[in-house]
Amino acid sequence: MRSPFICAALAALGGASAHTEGGELLINTLAGPVQGVYDDSGLNVAPVRHWGGIQYGAPPVGEKRFCDADAALPWTEARASDDNTPGCQQTCGLPPGTCPKVVDEDCLYLSVWAPNATDATTADAPVFVWFPGGAFEQGSGADCSLYDGATMASRQSVVTVTVTYRVGVFGFLASESMEGSAGFSDQRLALKWVQDNIKAFGGDPGRVTIGGQSAGGMSVSSHLVDPKSEGLFHQAIMQSNPLAIPYHTAESAADGPAADIAKSVGFDRDDVACMQATSIEDLLAAQKVADDDVNTHDLLSAFLQWGPIVSANGLPGQPIDQLRNGDWAKVPLLAGYMAEDALLFVYEAFPSAVKKMAYKTSMDLLFGLQTGKKVKAIYPPDSEGDTSDTRPVISTMGTDFLFHCPLRNITASMAKDAPVYLYKFDHVTSFDPWGPDYSFCVGHACHGSELPFEFEMFGSDDVVYDPTADEVDLAVKTSSLWGAFIHGDPNDAGIDEKWPLYAAESDEMLVLDTPELSTTAFDRASFCDAWDALGYAQDDW
Repeated sequence: MRSPFICAALAALGGASAHTEGGELLINTLAGPVQGVYDDSGLNVAPVRHWGGIQYGAPPVGEKRFCDADAALPWTEARASDDNTPGCQQTCGLPPGTCPKVVDEDCLYLSVWAPNATDATTADAPVFVWFPGGAFEQGSGADCSLYDGATMASRQSVVTVTVTYRVGVFGFLASESMEGSAGFSDQRLALKWVQDNIKAFGGDPGRVTIGGQSAGGMSVSSHLVDPKSEGLFHQAIMQSNPLAIPYHTAESAADGPAADIAKSVGFDRDDVACMQATSIEDLLAAQKVADDDVNTHDLLSAFLQWGPIVSANGLPGQPIDQLRNGDWAKVPLLAGYMAEDALLFVYEAFPSAVKKMAYKTSMDLLFGLQTGKKVKAIYPPDSEGDTSDTRPVISTMGTDFLFHCPLRNITASMAKDAPVYLYKFDHVTSFDPWGPDYSFCVGHACHGSELPFEFEMFGSDDVVYDPTADEVDLAVKTSSLWGAFIHGDPNDAGIDEKWPLYAAESDEMLVLDTPELSTTAFDRASFCDAWDALGYAQDDW
């Protein structure tokens, strides 16, 4: 047992430390000691050290529900590595390997994978902090096999951290007395934990790269534009961020989701005490009501009911505007998208065929009559060759509008201030990573397809894939490129195809596919030029 006086002394020294008696697996964090294990999962070439389920935040329960969390309370006895710590409260329907097996409100945990401490080359290794996606209402960094950091730690010599943060109503409920970004503040608390503790795990707190996909990518852009996150990271990886989807303001969040929640549970939306006393089951049921309540006057906002709030005490503005205008952290950026990012959302929203007339009507509702007419001219309903089902053209339009074109738009200016590397992941997997609920993604380069390649995770208790030899090679290349960027330069990955710095003049990006990587000019440039002229926000139309 560790004396509380010793723990206090360690804290006074300003950082966590390794505990020599327990060897390289027993680490003293500022809150208390944690006992790790050796991990040989994934495709890693050597065992790494792993600490699962480290508590970084005090349980956000009772009067702390909906509020910014406090740092974890100190403990004295060593806590064993635990990969079964809960995800945050949610109803999860994501593809296999990305949902937590257990949920709880006491969920502010992170996991760490670090290279073997006996390897002298891993001292002060760079750090990769991963924020999982899930529309800010589902998903977890805990007990999710797809986000296994073992291979990144072993093959790339990167200390890898996966973070669980509050989602949905528990993470982002906003009213006059609730800020509404508690889940985002959880992420910042985890980043502060990394700054205070990661050196004891072999990581360099001065070389932290944050990364995430989908809502995780949105989280990355939010940290890039939020001054309160300044100094907590030094590079960023932003994957499949739907940049054109607007975040709620304090007013729209209170009038929209909060009003729906309050009506469902029978309390005033600003009755914080009653909201905090409402049962988990009732809040999750109310969240579903809020998710289903579509504002026909602003359909874009319906795509993101939960997430960080733009307000006086929240984000300073919409991330797409802040990034375009130069109001961001100006750190090296690796960013990109899937070739068919929007397809998953279109086919999930429309389980059956969308006829030509319904397509035309939906474009008018989404963009207004004047802009809708222009959008239909750019993406005519017969452009994919089948007017009996326009979902393919909706998917193409949605991928351009939400993912491809706004990224190109902002990086044209961002690349003037910091190194930017853009990619397109254009590989259709030979295996099915989707499960029965997402069968429409089979045969497509769908949203999230890059994740098994990035983490080199093709087999676990939850997911078992059968990749081809070319796909294993693509995974090694993808992970190596990400790892080399985290170390400082993706062109140090030892891959023949060089990744050019992005510049608006050349408009070049790296294409990730089998059998070989390639470099190309932006292949949707004419469509993106049209979107740049139309704009990406309702105020532009």
